[in-house]
Amino acid sequence: MFKIIVNLSTSAEYKDWPVEYYAEVCNRIQKDYSVVFLLIGAGETAQKYAENYMKYVPQAYNLVNRITVRQTIEVMRHSDLYLGGDTGPVHMAAACGLGGVAIYSTSKDYNGDKQSDASCWFAPWKSSIIVVQPDHALPGCEHGCNHNEAHCICQVKPDQVYAELIKQLRVK
Repeated sequence: MFKIIVNLSTSAEYKDWPVEYYAEVCNRIQKDYSVVFLLIGAGETAQKYAENYMKYVPQAYNLVNRITVRQTIEVMRHSDLYLGGDTGPVHMAAACGLGGVAIYSTSKDYNGDKQSDASCWFAPWKSSIIVVQPDHALPGCEHGCNHNEAHCICQVKPDQVYAELIKQLRVK
């Protein structure tokens, strides 16, 4: 049985991929693989997202706001893959040697200061975690998504994330 860490929230809502998209990916994976999903995260937003996710994937284990950072690392060490956004735990997962998929809001055609291009400079270092991101910025976001809600990141579709995650599951 595979164990997949799922982290639904980041530090900013524009970087949060829709919970329904995560649920769609996880439900599709469950149809073909024996898998357990472990939700991690902390804070009010993470809790709200987890409660919503559990409506779609009720058999997942909700560890949001229930474990410490050290316990999170231990859970990661005993897991197979990571699925989540551009946030601290993706780097923890990389340090634990996990593969997986990270969904970033920064588009591939980002036209801003390279120092702030998260997909180039802040991707999981020396890791097999694949960064999936929009191909193009939406109008007005050429220098970075400037919305207070999920916007450019919504262009990343569940099919893309599913395909990348399945590639990694097949290698396991």
